Amino acid sequence: MNMSSFAVKTVGHRGSLYGVENTETAFINGVNNGYDGLECDIRTTKDGKFVICHDEDLKRFGHDSIIIAENDEAFLLSLPLKQKRSDGNLYEGYLCSLGRFLDICKLNGVFPVIEIKWSRNIYSDNKNPDRYCYDGIPELLELIDSKGLSDKVVILTSMKGVLDKIRAIDSNIGLQLLSWQNWEQHVDWCKDRNIDIDICKEMKTDNMVKTFHDIGLKVNVWTVDNDSEYDMYRDLGVDMITTNFIKPRK
Repeated sequence: MNMSSFAVKTVGHRGSLYGVENTETAFINGVNNGYDGLECDIRTTKDGKFVICHDEDLKRFGHDSIIIAENDEAFLLSLPLKQKRSDGNLYEGYLCSLGRFLDICKLNGVFPVIEIKWSRNIYSDNKNPDRYCYDGIPELLELIDSKGLSDKVVILTSMKGVLDKIRAIDSNIGLQLLSWQNWEQHVDWCKDRNIDIDICKEMKTDNMVKTFHDIGLKVNVWTVDNDSEYDMYRDLGVDMITTNFIKPRK
């Protein structure tokens, strides 16, 4: 079925291509690109704060020995970062706190998409259910609520135990299971918990969207940086497309 008129939401991956990823500059440029939502990755610092960083360390940004979990927030936020992006430009910036990211989203009318990475106080092991820590989840949800964004946020992770814990606390908050595996294996699990799917673009099949829509769940696809792929997923009727630089097209 062609659904080219479907109002797909476009999400800026780590903010956007334009700036050091996951920094305030990248987020603001994502807003300027017209994205409906902004995606970020969070980790927990030594003093229990949430900062935005995809990696567990800052090696890719010029600091070989700096590990997020071993340092306090204030120190991490003070470090200058450098990153050469795929557009050929060298960008400079600083880490962004989760609170600041949420403020940017609220101020600019975009919805926040928060990916929880394996962190010192939030993690679970899909292969070993006895290995988990959920201590940081209440503080995370309280921070989101304090910004008035609990009804707009989407929280995603590949860690099923973490998603289960969040769903037990809040039955309505937006959740997505992040997967780069065959999506069929997750259908029943997602249905039982009312958790949407965030699927790697390589995992597409023609009935993926219909399968999840038929059970009342949404589909996000990541990371789409090709115009023809964007149009294909839009026409398939996915609910969200995560991209580094493609501007939204209806």
